[in-house]
Amino acid sequence: MRLFSRFLRWITGYYAVSVGGRELIDAVTVMMKRSVDYRDLKLTGGGGGTFLLPRKGYRELTRALGERAASVKILREYGLPQLLFRYRKRPGIAVGALLFFSLCFLSERFLWDIDVTGNETISDVEVIETLSSLGCSVGTPVSSVDFFSLGNGFLSAEPRASFAAVNREGTTVHVVLREKKLPSGGAPDAGAPSNLVSAVNGRIVSSEVSSGKLLVRAGDVVTEGQLLVSGVVTKRGDESGVFRLERSVGRVFAEWETGVSVSIPFSRTVTVEKSRREVGKTVILFGKPIKIFEKYSNPGAMYDIIEKRERVILFGFLRLPLYTVTEYEIGRGETEVTLTPAEAEAEAERALARAILAAVGDGELTEKEITAERNEEGVALRARLTVVTDVAEEVPITVLP
Repeated sequence: MRLFSRFLRWITGYYAVSVGGRELIDAVTVMMKRSVDYRDLKLTGGGGGTFLLPRKGYRELTRALGERAASVKILREYGLPQLLFRYRKRPGIAVGALLFFSLCFLSERFLWDIDVTGNETISDVEVIETLSSLGCSVGTPVSSVDFFSLGNGFLSAEPRASFAAVNREGTTVHVVLREKKLPSGGAPDAGAPSNLVSAVNGRIVSSEVSSGKLLVRAGDVVTEGQLLVSGVVTKRGDESGVFRLERSVGRVFAEWETGVSVSIPFSRTVTVEKSRREVGKTVILFGKPIKIFEKYSNPGAMYDIIEKRERVILFGFLRLPLYTVTEYEIGRGETEVTLTPAEAEAEAERALARAILAAVGDGELTEKEITAERNEEGVALRARLTVVTDVAEEVPITVLP
């Protein structure tokens, strides 16, 4: 709120004024009675003072003081009106500023960037193309996109994804994906007949099947590789043996057990950052990258290239469709690290929490049992987890010619 009031004061313009010693008390009295917004009052020698005053407030003050207004002197003028007056003979600057602020205002009403995370086999380009087919792309008006249903629409259009969350932050669309566990043969072609089999040993909790014949129900115990949804479908009550092949589509949730473990030694050799050098700069405007410079080298295996991406924000709140991407060449080196038992235990707890989060994924953790082992070498933590996840794995049906 304070930032907005300062911006509004700059738009309307204000003065830095000084008042002589005799009239300072009268001036302050007038401003208080008339609710004039004066700021930063500072006393000067001789009993006088200086303060900041809006243009309108200055007129009210001088009018109320009458002849004594001669002691009120403008030290400096600030704000947009003074800026426009200074450059009144250079209209190009005003036109450029008008275009700039118009662009900033309009840009907040369109989508200018799509950020994708969580994808491994599905490329960013494929994700962006799928979103575009659903009416969400760079340059699309924000008001025309239904972000509430966009995630479900993406799952229907992209069979390789098991979870999709699409959210908007300003002019950026954030897409968080989780991909299905696929068999070694890869994903079946869209529309190709397939079955859904269980990826684990577990107990069925629920199912959501839109295509194929469901063969299990809640409470059934299944084993890894067991058929859950069949793509071989017959008409109900038809005993003629005629069937059709479908692609099985759906999710089957089961409760199953898994385990994770971490081990943190008291003493180990770690790789740390030794040097950092800027090697590249890119500007991304409206989703289009513009390379500014690059100066890569080939220093060896102990160097990495990392990126730092920052969005350009004006006045602390105006988010522009403009990013800067800085690339750094990081030099690595090895060093010996020794931990106390307390430090090793704390690090093990953090590592175990990350491992549990990765194991559960977008499923539900229903039970957790943690055991700890400490010896002269370090700390080891193990967690036995009971989780509920989508265990359906799609397997293509091979049709012989």
